[in-house]
Amino acid sequence: MKFATPRKSILSLIVVFFFLLLPRVSLAQDENEIIKEELQSLVVKKDWHAANEIIDNFNAYYLQNSSALQTAKEYVDQVSSAVKRAVEGEEGTYKSLVESPSSLKASRYLKKYPLGKYRDSVKKMTKGIAEEESYEKAKLSNAINDYESYLRDYPQGKFSDEAKRIIEEEFYKRAKKLNSISSHRSYLIQYPFGKFSEESKRIIEDKYYQKAMSTNNMSDYEAYLKRYPGGKYADSFSQIVENSYLSYGNTSYEAKDYNEAKKHFQKFLVKFPNSYRNYGVRKKIEKCDRMLNQKGMVYCMYTYDKESALGLSFGRLSKSSLGIYVNFKLAPMALEKFFSVLYTIDNNGESDSYDDLVRRTGESEDANFSMSIGPTFKIYYPLWGYAGLGAGVYSVYEEVETYDTDRNGGLTSKETDWMRNTDETKFVVFPEAGLKLKLGSYFLIKYGVMYRDGIIHQLGIGFRNEH
Repeated sequence: MKFATPRKSILSLIVVFFFLLLPRVSLAQDENEIIKEELQSLVVKKDWHAANEIIDNFNAYYLQNSSALQTAKEYVDQVSSAVKRAVEGEEGTYKSLVESPSSLKASRYLKKYPLGKYRDSVKKMTKGIAEEESYEKAKLSNAINDYESYLRDYPQGKFSDEAKRIIEEEFYKRAKKLNSISSHRSYLIQYPFGKFSEESKRIIEDKYYQKAMSTNNMSDYEAYLKRYPGGKYADSFSQIVENSYLSYGNTSYEAKDYNEAKKHFQKFLVKFPNSYRNYGVRKKIEKCDRMLNQKGMVYCMYTYDKESALGLSFGRLSKSSLGIYVNFKLAPMALEKFFSVLYTIDNNGESDSYDDLVRRTGESEDANFSMSIGPTFKIYYPLWGYAGLGAGVYSVYEEVETYDTDRNGGLTSKETDWMRNTDETKFVVFPEAGLKLKLGSYFLIKYGVMYRDGIIHQLGIGFRNEH
């Protein structure tokens, strides 16, 4: 082990120089005092090497001036062994420190030998020891916080590269242990160009792929494609998204929800402008536009059937939901007879008139008044259907001759009149159904049937107004 060269004490040089120059006889007492005081001072200060140096110099000088330095000799002999032991102790302490450095040993050395021969060397050594101990602590704990603490204290230290490498590896180990998108993203934030950055990026991409496959959610497929447009799963996901958008559009299209279908088809064209399916998609959009341009309408029309020559129907035809219609009809005779006929008759000829005798002429006319109501529904534009129930009063009016009795008991013809046959008057409920067809911009025609003691055909024509 190489030790530092013993330093020369300035005071010892002065003392030696003083020995050589001053007369030994006249100044012997002063020499003894100077040597003794200097040696005492160094012992008190525990500057053992300097004290030992004075002792060695004194002993060499004493051989030539023994009689004059007897007093100093006694004191030197008195402290010499203690100084030698102290020097040996300092040397041993320093040697132990060099062989096995530690901050504790360095601190003890500096505390015990504040003016020691190796104090400057030990002070320098202390800094290196502290760094090594800080790094050793981090290695023992293997905690990221301890490595980071080392780097804060020694950013350019001799272990800084190693500490940075270990911290990065620990970050990556933590990310792999958690095995989540967020943990690997945290690693990449810290080390965007790190040793494991490519591996973390691959894992994150796989995680997005797995999430999309497990949820089968369109937003997750699109999130992957947005992040990885050229990713290893991009082609298969693009196909899935393309099929899904087309499927959404086709589903709405088949359900006749043309507005929603058009939205999906338009999104499809924007997202997949080069798809081989675009021609068919555009054709479907055109049909959606045609269907969306179909208008609902309200209408009013004249109707006719063999029982009721006068009919009035009005209602609403909807392009996407149910509409409604109401129909009123009557035989022309019903208007006249309803207000003019005052009396009734039954099949037995019994009448409620005040005439003495009532005889049928054999003439009769049917009259009726009815109303029907029901829903309308689109079959295929511009054709609608309707179906409903009707109810009405159906009557038979008979022509009669009335007679009064004269004074002689004979019958005198009074007049010809009409009476309602109560036995033939009925309240009837009947079903009906039919079609309504839009013609041009303003007209609507109708054909239908009703059932009352047989099928009765119905016709109609009217005006419509789109809304």
